[in-house]
Amino acid sequence: GQYEHFRNHESVFKDYRPYFEGSGNNLTSISGQTVTLTCDVRNLGDRYVSWLRGTDLQVISSGWTKFTGNRRVSIVPADRSHTWKLVIRNITPKDSGQYLCQVNTEPKISQINYLKVAGMSLFLECVILYTFCLSESFADIKGNSERGVQRGSTLELHCLISQSIPVGQTLPPITWSRDNYIIHKNDKVDIQQGVTNPKENTIDSRLKIEYVQPSDAGVYSCKSQGAAEAKVTVL
Repeated sequence: GQYEHFRNHESVFKDYRPYFEGSGNNLTSISGQTVTLTCDVRNLGDRYVSWLRGTDLQVISSGWTKFTGNRRVSIVPADRSHTWKLVIRNITPKDSGQYLCQVNTEPKISQINYLKVAGMSLFLECVILYTFCLSESFADIKGNSERGVQRGSTLELHCLISQSIPVGQTLPPITWSRDNYIIHKNDKVDIQQGVTNPKENTIDSRLKIEYVQPSDAGVYSCKSQGAAEAKVTVL
């Protein structure tokens, strides 16, 4: 009788343990979009849900608290529903990978979500202090994205964008900005719009700033309407 009572109690306990409803997400999207990963948890009780990045197990959030400083990422905790959401805005190929929805049971239970981001081709190359930097791809940026420039020297940035456009439409021009403020030509700044190649859907532009001063430091970016964006930090 005592064993039967224990077995019944164990069965009831199992019924009230947290569990995932449904399988994890498997999403594919393109750069610049917003994606939402969902996690449906039942019988959560006094437990809490955490989101982790699967590649390095970096904790993104735990319960209502967000631990990442990435402003593109937001958490929508379950209120009356059972669904917890991880929202990532303006996604890039670097966001691709596994995302774990985890409940702090003992042992912990996790549901794996997959995100694949296809990036548009975008290259950024620079000539700083007479050193040629390797071409960089937005889909796989290699090396240090911070550049040191000597005061009084010349900064030159070259941006090449490749994007798909509807037949019959022309490629939009490239705009340069520093810390999100659009850069215009003046006595010290020169912007050259390169020759476009309609067959390959490519367009390029060069930014040249003479007599660089500390006030010129910041995050420089080149962007074409509807295309990806490349950034380089000048110190």
